[in-house]
Amino acid sequence: MANELKHKDAGTSLTRTEDNATDRHYFDSQAAGDILYATDTVANSGVLARLGIGSTNKVLTVIGGVPTWQSTLSGLTLTAPTLTSPTFTWTRVRTNLATNDQIVPTATNRKVALNAETADTLGEFVTSQESGTTDGDGTGTDKLIDAGQNFVTTVAVGDAIRNNTDGTWTAVTAVDDNENLSVTAGEGLNTAKAYTIYRSRFTATVAGAFVVLAGIGYYPTVADKYYDLLIYKNGSALQNTRLHSSGAAINSVILFGGDIIPMAINDYLELWTYHNAAVAQNTTAHASRTFFSIAKIA
Repeated sequence: MANELKHKDAGTSLTRTEDNATDRHYFDSQAAGDILYATDTVANSGVLARLGIGSTNKVLTVIGGVPTWQSTLSGLTLTAPTLTSPTFTWTRVRTNLATNDQIVPTATNRKVALNAETADTLGEFVTSQESGTTDGDGTGTDKLIDAGQNFVTTVAVGDAIRNNTDGTWTAVTAVDDNENLSVTAGEGLNTAKAYTIYRSRFTATVAGAFVVLAGIGYYPTVADKYYDLLIYKNGSALQNTRLHSSGAAINSVILFGGDIIPMAINDYLELWTYHNAAVAQNTTAHASRTFFSIAKIA
């Protein structure tokens, strides 16, 4: 048996001095810092055995009734602990800023394209998914075709698309196959145009409660119309902030919204918007106006 407690070889005889010696017993494979523990009760033929010393910063805990070294502690209740100069690494805080004004059509919910981050060390926020140049094969204006792409696994319905050649915007209405997307019509992607598709999605890698703050700026605006900020969770609107441009003198609207949202692993959040201005409207890319900030708090 490995790691058992052994007697030193006494030879052909054993003196009292040798029997009383403090080094009379030793572990199989003994090393400095090893721990002695009982593998079971005497009735169950338990023996005294060795647990090798743990590596630096390991913690001794119990699993399955025996001691073991672990890197983390779980299931403990700490009553009034005192922490001296603790160091916390809180990596799940990020602010994602829209850096291109986005054209939003009237009376249609549209995902906001967020394509720059100030902090996202866990890689939980996906900005642009795909980019390229359309094949320009002259098919209907409600299609984006690009041979060699992998749209089925990288694009989702609702993703925003920027026609980088013309500076216009559209959205994915269906993922037909790896090389073909159905899109909202009229943005000229049936001819050869450079494009970028924005996923703009935060996906939780750990479960918990997340505080979510968001802003959307519109400039210019139309008088006496509604402008909405919507936070989507797993594809459905969870929170909605609405402002009304109540006078002709109002030439801009800035919406702010937020919530504390419970998230399971792989739950996702997106920022969407809506207006009823009867004409297309531009969001503003200013960092203090259009943004999405998420922090895990519990």
